[in-house]
Amino acid sequence: MQHEEKELNETVPLCNSKGLLNPESIGYARSPLVRSNLKGQFMKKKRWNHWCVYGEDLLLSASIVHLDHKAICLIYILNYETQRFYEKHVTLPFARRVKMPEEALESIKFVHDDITVQLVHMQGETHLSVLIPDFDNEVLHADLHIIHPEKDESLNVVIPKNRDSFHFTSKHSIMPTGGYVRIGDRRYDFNPYYSFAVYDYGRGVWNTRTNWEWAMASQRTSGKRVGLNFGGSWTDGTGLTENAVFVEGTMHKIHEDVLFESDKENPKSTWKIQTKFSDDIQLTFKPFFHSSTLDHYLVRKMSINQYVGYYHGKVRLPSGQVLPIRQMLGSISERKYH
Repeated sequence: MQHEEKELNETVPLCNSKGLLNPESIGYARSPLVRSNLKGQFMKKKRWNHWCVYGEDLLLSASIVHLDHKAICLIYILNYETQRFYEKHVTLPFARRVKMPEEALESIKFVHDDITVQLVHMQGETHLSVLIPDFDNEVLHADLHIIHPEKDESLNVVIPKNRDSFHFTSKHSIMPTGGYVRIGDRRYDFNPYYSFAVYDYGRGVWNTRTNWEWAMASQRTSGKRVGLNFGGSWTDGTGLTENAVFVEGTMHKIHEDVLFESDKENPKSTWKIQTKFSDDIQLTFKPFFHSSTLDHYLVRKMSINQYVGYYHGKVRLPSGQVLPIRQMLGSISERKYH
């Protein structure tokens, strides 16, 4: 164990009355106990609700992001076989009507003539609906029902940089998903036995340059629901990690930094992902798809590289059990805020 991470067991606010980090919120939890009461800190607050649903044939991603001075809604799809990729986004300046909830499992919506996204959370389920009249000259309509199994744990971590620079992330994995996505006259059905959603809820205050790698996967492996979640760079030096493995809803926390290695000149090269000091995590990731975006906002900009591919290797759980990973579909997101 590299880090002695404090486990939170009671509900706690992320910030104090001045909008600075509440020291009592620092640590990790197995459910979203942290209330994201961000305030003040104009132009520094970062808030997002990001969903990624892995179907048997299609990946659908839906994100609502608020950066204080603007809100962004982004939808993209990837067909694994044909590698058809298309994304659509709408940006609203200031967007005071886009309400970003303080709790991870609250409903949220983004309504615009070009994109309408609604996420309604109730009775252990999230209903995700998307309507886009012009999505690559076709109508996109998604109607997905994401199940939150009652006993499933999630990864919730407050990462401190200092009192006025911090981030809370709530990661929910291996959530069975049913429903459909229709694009034009083509319909993609999602079977909850094979299709799984990943949810990334983020709330924080950033005032420094940040590099961030996020590796994740949610699939059925050897008959069990298995989820991977590893983060790198942005947690370095904080004494906390966002590293965990989920097996049938139980979270196995990894109290050690994870290193990411790749050939930056070749987007399709194989990545190596391993724990810093031990051999508990030994994975390779071979991407078959890569996309790159660059978002400028005022003085700063954010570049995002998204990779989709397959994980291979093994993970040793804290119990000592070795979990083999073979041909596990997932992704890596590489972000630079500078």
